[in-house]
Amino acid sequence: MELIHRIRGAFDVAAPGWLLNFLLSFLLSLLPISAQADSLNRDALQMLLPPGLIAGELDPLLPVRPVFARNGTQLELRGYVFETVNFEPARGYSGKPINLLVTLASDGTFLGVRLLSHREPIFVSERGNNLLVEFARQYEGLTFRYNTQIVGAKDPSQRSAGTAHLTGVTQGTVSARAIDRAIIQASILVARSRMESDGKGSANRQTVDERFRPMNWQELVSAQWITSLQLSQIQIDARFAATPAASPAPPALSVPSTPSAPPVEPAWAVDLWATPLSHAQVGRNLLDDKGWAYVRSIAESGQHVWLAIERGQLRLSDANRALLLQGGNSYELREIDFDHTVKLPVDLGSANPPPKVRLFRTIDAHSLDINAPIEFALSNVRRYGTDALQRVRVDWSLVYPQRPPSSSEYAVAAKTWQSAWQERNLELTVLTVALSLLVAALARPRWLSAHKDRLRRFRIAYLVFTLGFIGWYAQAQLSVVNLTATVEALRRNEDLLFLLFDPMTVCLWGFVLLTLFAWGRGTFCGWLCPFGALQELLSLAARALGIKGIRLTQRLDQRLKYSKYGVLVMLIASAALLSPWTDQAVEIEPFKTAINMGFERTWPYVAWAAACALSSVFVFRGYCRYVCPLGAALAVLGSVRLLNWIPRRAECGTPCQTCRHRCEYQAIKPTGKVDYRECFQCQDCVTIYQDSKQCLPLVRMHRKPQAVSTIVAAPART
Repeated sequence: MELIHRIRGAFDVAAPGWLLNFLLSFLLSLLPISAQADSLNRDALQMLLPPGLIAGELDPLLPVRPVFARNGTQLELRGYVFETVNFEPARGYSGKPINLLVTLASDGTFLGVRLLSHREPIFVSERGNNLLVEFARQYEGLTFRYNTQIVGAKDPSQRSAGTAHLTGVTQGTVSARAIDRAIIQASILVARSRMESDGKGSANRQTVDERFRPMNWQELVSAQWITSLQLSQIQIDARFAATPAASPAPPALSVPSTPSAPPVEPAWAVDLWATPLSHAQVGRNLLDDKGWAYVRSIAESGQHVWLAIERGQLRLSDANRALLLQGGNSYELREIDFDHTVKLPVDLGSANPPPKVRLFRTIDAHSLDINAPIEFALSNVRRYGTDALQRVRVDWSLVYPQRPPSSSEYAVAAKTWQSAWQERNLELTVLTVALSLLVAALARPRWLSAHKDRLRRFRIAYLVFTLGFIGWYAQAQLSVVNLTATVEALRRNEDLLFLLFDPMTVCLWGFVLLTLFAWGRGTFCGWLCPFGALQELLSLAARALGIKGIRLTQRLDQRLKYSKYGVLVMLIASAALLSPWTDQAVEIEPFKTAINMGFERTWPYVAWAAACALSSVFVFRGYCRYVCPLGAALAVLGSVRLLNWIPRRAECGTPCQTCRHRCEYQAIKPTGKVDYRECFQCQDCVTIYQDSKQCLPLVRMHRKPQAVSTIVAAPART
């Protein structure tokens, strides 16, 4: 990754524009370089540690290394070093995990924080990467108990007792919050697992033996690494008492006298064995090397892996959902494919019929503590022999052979998406009021457009608000990156929780998707897009200075409008295929440079964004009409529009062509019909529709009859 950043940084200086940088990223993608850094070996990690510290051996149970400092001839433990992606793979603006190397002292102080890898489209250049590097270094000297708050990019960093105000990245609020969440949450998890308080504010390594040791199936059961749920038919029937399914059941099955081991025959109605396979103490004992490597690769991406063995008549497949419940949180179990061998005891593996072995994963369950009681819930289990549904639940505790210390010492406020919404409460209120005002204006287009000056003043004021508040201040510029990140997350079977950490964008997306059904694409593109507002304001300023624009021919205009759909297809296909050059391909969108970064990027990006914005001086909103992939996506989604809300007359098109010739977007066809896929809802045509001096039908209607002159023929001469 360092090599890639250096090459890209040099390229930013020498390249003629974004296109060459895009091609460079494509060539780099062909090299055997991972987009996400692998775990560092000991030598590579040693070079990144703060001076004077020495890295120890990798812990066999967790991806953590102790760090030591020399004291004479002795080595003293100073803390631990780890990569955040192994504990809290927080996803930034692009939806991909950001990885940092954190050196955590025994008292919880951050001795060093280094950015290892990221795939944020705003920060692909060396300069952008350095912004994130410098932001991460602000955590050095703090502890995870600090209440960290990210302030503006130009505000100074300040520290007080228990609170730290950190200078934010240039308008990169989402990525900065992801870094903050990764550092704090990962450190809490490491502290809970590897430290204990001595009452004086310091923390030391546990003295108990936490090393991996071989254990057979029965030893794992005795140590409570493997737990079971076994219910007879009579017990199942009791769950259905006083329900519509309380009808007589089939004869009860025989119940073994001791449920400590699986019965030879499937005498239980429910016979379920479960264990956290992603824990080294279990996985390394029940799997071969290849199987453990596969499970560990899943675990290192932030997912727990669970093994379930079924022999009863009721299976997990008979339930509507299988959940793990803990501390008010629920974690859904999703089955994964697994073709490796699981080492089962002889009596269980040779049973007839053979047991069903299944693997499940719990996504984004970093807060799940397997040291605490976990409730396993089979939701809506179908009663044997009937169609009735009933909730069957059981509690069990998974306990380490030697329990780590209590986590109460390390309780701090979680960096949740709810806290991000609370922090932006004022901005969300302003946005809600503004959107309500826009709905009122669009719902009564004839009133707003009845007077040309009224419409003009309102539109200019709203465009200034969109550019200034929604764009540069609140950073709520919607982007095709939101779409590609969503596609990539779904392609990886990941959730979309990372989107909720940007509340302004989420609210704006929600409003846009709703209004697509009513008015189509134009609500966003014409009124709420900050970059679109920038283009239109520049165009209006140019007209005021006497600079005339160019109106393309109808044929050329129609052909160019199809090009944005080609750009959209390319980006979506790239995201669906998980191409590593998607992050560079989205740079065809100048929004990040002009709005998110305020033109504070290297010159190729600035040149492209400036060219797109200034092109509107000559071709009115040319980028929006011919290039914008987000506009293309909204145009496609807007095809489900329910209203043809722009008023039309039978005379529109024949003989009147006034609206068509005055439409700056060239969104009115020669027949007079409005092309809502290209309409930006400026309402100029609605003004013309009501103007008795411009609309031809109204002109004819109000024209006074002309006086008829009588010509008297002279009498013929005789």
